[in-house]
Amino acid sequence: MGYTHYWDHVDFTDKQWAKIQVKAIKILEAAKASGLVLVWEDDRPSWPAEVSIACIRFNGLDDDGHETFMLERMATDFTFCKTARKPYDAAVVAMLIMVAEVSKRFSWSSDGSIEPEFKADGEALLKLAGV
Repeated sequence: MGYTHYWDHVDFTDKQWAKIQVKAIKILEAAKASGLVLVWEDDRPSWPAEVSIACIRFNGLDDDGHETFMLERMATDFTFCKTARKPYDAAVVAMLIMVAEVSKRFSWSSDGSIEPEFKADGEALLKLAGV
């Protein structure tokens, strides 16, 4: 069983995506500074988290990972990321909060509703990142 975040994806403008990329890098750097190990895929320790022209992609490492978070620049169908409340959940929540601030058309939710401590973890990471 796992805790899951869902979002209705939208296309991002070039300006929005550029802003999202800059902020995503700051969030990933803040996550690393706080001790979170984020990689491209949980079983690929030498592959770094990705922030590219096409997507933002990361997971926790080994047992600290679950399903990979992937936000794509161009809209895809309904998307989700099951984190099972593992440590990288803070980075996922931080990304979702940030993206919703950049694009008012982007919306997200979590199983039931996001629990206060998990939202607080994401907000703390945003604050640490300065975004």
